[in-house]
Amino acid sequence: MLKRPEPKNSTPRKRKLDKNALAKDVEQYPDAYQKERAERFGVCKKTIWQSLKKLGLTYKKTLFHPKTNESDRLAHQQKRQQYEKKR
Repeated sequence: MLKRPEPKNSTPRKRKLDKNALAKDVEQYPDAYQKERAERFGVCKKTIWQSLKKLGLTYKKTLFHPKTNESDRLAHQQKRQQYEKKR
């Protein structure tokens, strides 16, 4: 007869990063770098990257600063289209 220990009850692991707090941080600082988020939460950049991925959030910077006016954006788009036509 083999001696087998009784199975232990599993308990959820305590995570270093609170996903709700990360989601609020993304809302508050949408253009923050992952390095900045990692420093705020006291974890490594990979942890931030993995957590954002699990939350379904992608890391994309905006092409224009949020305070850029619409006329500057249109002028840039027109210049970009002209450049693309020349290529």
